[in-house]
Amino acid sequence: LVLDNLFIRNAFHAISADQSENLKITGVTFENCTHPVKDITDRNMLEFNRCHFIETDFSGLHTDPVKIKIRIVNSTLSNSHLGLIANYRLTFENSIFYSSTINCLIGGKNSVFYETEFSTVTLDGGSDYNCFYNSALEIPDNPGNFEADPEFVDAASGDFRLLPTSPCIDAGDPDSDYSLEPMPN
Repeated sequence: LVLDNLFIRNAFHAISADQSENLKITGVTFENCTHPVKDITDRNMLEFNRCHFIETDFSGLHTDPVKIKIRIVNSTLSNSHLGLIANYRLTFENSIFYSSTINCLIGGKNSVFYETEFSTVTLDGGSDYNCFYNSALEIPDNPGNFEADPEFVDAASGDFRLLPTSPCIDAGDPDSDYSLEPMPN
């Protein structure tokens, strides 16, 4: 099942699906939503690709934590809360977490955490090539992790493009396939 190119605003439980297939949510913007996804059971994978979460409370995701993997790829969380119940495994890649709170086990690479608050988070050993700025988390001593201002064009207005002087440019995993990133890259 694929959901593609939607704009969902001011919704409570916007997406509810109870089939045994994978769910890929692509190009969807969730703005001011509460629990945007629920009842995602018996799936192998729940993936958000090129999604934007703006002032969205993503806590209490209702899934089966034993059976599901949650991925956030090429996405942005801005002024949002990501709190998953214990035993969930969230991975991320090429994503931005801006002025948000996170409460879950996470791991991934090539992402930026800008003024992100962490509560009972474990950043696992596979978390490499990430930029941390003003985030209350001990930075894992893994390859490519660093602390610096990512130098967004205008983050307060939602423009998360990088300035030409950004230390994040070319700082990702050199083995990543950059052709999978949204253009321009």
